[in-house]
Amino acid sequence: MSTRGLPWPSQEFITDRMMELKRKHARLAHELGTLNLRIDKLFPDLVKPSDSIDPFSKVGAPRTFVWMSNRGRSEMVKEIRRVEGEIRIGKTSRAIREREARQKRAEMHTTLMAKIRETWMELKREAEAAVLNEQKALAARAAVAAVAAE
Repeated sequence: MSTRGLPWPSQEFITDRMMELKRKHARLAHELGTLNLRIDKLFPDLVKPSDSIDPFSKVGAPRTFVWMSNRGRSEMVKEIRRVEGEIRIGKTSRAIREREARQKRAEMHTTLMAKIRETWMELKREAEAAVLNEQKALAARAAVAAVAAE
């Protein structure tokens, strides 16, 4: 029995929507995992070169920019020089930059977590709609069977 003429969405539509939401959640979770790299790109002067990855570090991520292209690395070096110049003339300080980096990380983390929560709530609503849809489809089939049995 097709649910096309019925007032609720089809099971296929709901399943597709749930898969779309699961992909969105996976993308957001990946984005959350790459947050430290994004902060490193925004604040390259705070990156401390090291050979190991310390997952509990405050500034986080591999510290060598090995993961960047030559062009990206040269842009990071230019940015580092620009910031060092600003520090020398007293326009900013390392402490101010570290505070900005912490605030930016916290802001980005909060935003991503809110998006993840919102996606999960949407996924929950879609799952509830799928259950209701299935119940309505069963009731419609039972009604059709009752009419056919008469």
